[in-house]
Amino acid sequence: MRKPDILTVRNIAEKLATRDAVTALLGPDHGSWTVTEISDGNMNAVFRVASAQQSIIAKYAPPYIRVIGESWPFPSSRIAFEQAALAEYHRICPDMVPAIIDYDADAALLVMEDLAGFTVLRRALIEGMTLPRLAEQAGQYLAQTLFHTSDLALPTIEKKQLLERFSGNAELCATTETVIFTGPYWSAPLNKWNPLLDDMVSAIHQDREWHQAAADLNEIFRTRTQSLIHGDLHTGSIMVTPDATRVIDAEWAFHGPMGFDIGALIGNLLIAFCAVPGHGDNRDYADWILQTIDGIWQHFAEVFRQLVLTRRHDGDDALLTARLFDDRAALAFTDRYLAQVLTDSAGFAGAKMTRRVIGISHVEDLEEIADPALRARCERHVLTIARDLVVARNTIRSISDITTLAQRHQP
Repeated sequence: MRKPDILTVRNIAEKLATRDAVTALLGPDHGSWTVTEISDGNMNAVFRVASAQQSIIAKYAPPYIRVIGESWPFPSSRIAFEQAALAEYHRICPDMVPAIIDYDADAALLVMEDLAGFTVLRRALIEGMTLPRLAEQAGQYLAQTLFHTSDLALPTIEKKQLLERFSGNAELCATTETVIFTGPYWSAPLNKWNPLLDDMVSAIHQDREWHQAAADLNEIFRTRTQSLIHGDLHTGSIMVTPDATRVIDAEWAFHGPMGFDIGALIGNLLIAFCAVPGHGDNRDYADWILQTIDGIWQHFAEVFRQLVLTRRHDGDDALLTARLFDDRAALAFTDRYLAQVLTDSAGFAGAKMTRRVIGISHVEDLEEIADPALRARCERHVLTIARDLVVARNTIRSISDITTLAQRHQP
């Protein structure tokens, strides 16, 4: 059987021209289309394809990691899980994810609406953009997607069926485990860091308490199948305007711990907070980032609690069946549940922060700080917060404990 062609700027228009859903939007004359590669992440190739009428986004998953090449083979099936996850999330909160236009499984090609006018959240944070609705909308997205794919919303059979649909995304899960929970804690071959951090990195590689706490988080990641999680919900996977928020790049989706998505977002916002001195040192903006972290959790918890009350029913297959739980008892259960989610979120936030400084893949918030010494100061701030979040996560009782910790460790 002939292998599918590797899609590039040169040939993707020809491929898209065979898809009726695409030509219905762009017109049949693919020779007049404009194709621009806008790939930003490590994994996939992303193209904006435009005609005189409209533009679309085409995302292609080559059979390897894009930024490394054929020396690191990787399953193109990741695009199938992204398509399935986006479809599920679009059903739950259609205003928060891009609409799918077309999907070609054989070509590992996903076509979506073009989020023209949106900015990647990470870039917005680097540039100091204030986003007044981000906390509310991100909290809403997290509550809706995590609740509606969990045992709190789904009967047992439906939950197990949904879990099974995404269980095949195991290779990406295994990669996550290596990159986040083990790789940063030894001299893994592809790790890199600012040489001015050599002393701190050496100490981290010898820090058995940190290693054990990271292993505990890995065990939670591997075994706690609470919800269909995005799996890579950092600030590069969110697009924003001052009034709107969209979540993209769901190829890492699987059923895992709620705190992994929440922690990924909190951890990346904390990196942005630590990086503020390297981008103008606007202390008011740094405070706004911490307020946003607080707001995301508060909106998430508030919406989540309301969903619990509105979704309880009489069926024996409900986790909180109305026969046994009145509103007061249901909320008491939910508050205990959310307390554990917050603890997990703190730990996963710290793990994400660690790997972005001394692991395989770094972030522009820190990498774009031109002065190596200033960058190292910001990176030390990140790692100091990260250790406390990972090692002492069980002491976190409220979201303000996290933001207070960030402020306390300011250099």
